[in-house]
Amino acid sequence: GRYGRCRSATFHRLASPPAWAPDFYRDAARTGGALVDLHIHDADFVRFAFGHPRRVKSTGSIDHVTTLYEYDDVDHVVAEGGWDHAPGHPFQMRYLVNFEDATADFDVARETPLLVHRNGESEAIDLPPHTGYDAEVLACMTAIRDGAPSPVPVADAVAVLELLEAERASFSE
Repeated sequence: GRYGRCRSATFHRLASPPAWAPDFYRDAARTGGALVDLHIHDADFVRFAFGHPRRVKSTGSIDHVTTLYEYDDVDHVVAEGGWDHAPGHPFQMRYLVNFEDATADFDVARETPLLVHRNGESEAIDLPPHTGYDAEVLACMTAIRDGAPSPVPVADAVAVLELLEAERASFSE
């Protein structure tokens, strides 16, 4: 790629428990906990970017999980997701992806969320004004309006849920 081989990637998505519909979100049997409701986004992106891992090893709980994804061609891929922080703790979504020649550094709370550090300099990357969630909804609505296939095949949704189940199963290993 543009910056060389990816050597490592770390993803963090952390928050306090959802304050809206607290009875619903406290019931992991209904929501799947933070593993399924929050961490799924990073697990899905890891799978999209790097493919299905050959193995996962998770630690934590259904409400705060850290997973190591093992690949033959990427040295270190980790995602952490949890909503067990104290009420009022702000939502955090960050990642660092380290390539041979650059590091991509994203923090949704920063005024300039995406920076690329390369050759001793940092470059701010312009991003669309909408969020990833907005883009997902727009893509879905456009497909419905145009009678086009879903932008996300059902097989991809099933695959990420299977990945989360492997993460959950690895808690006890």
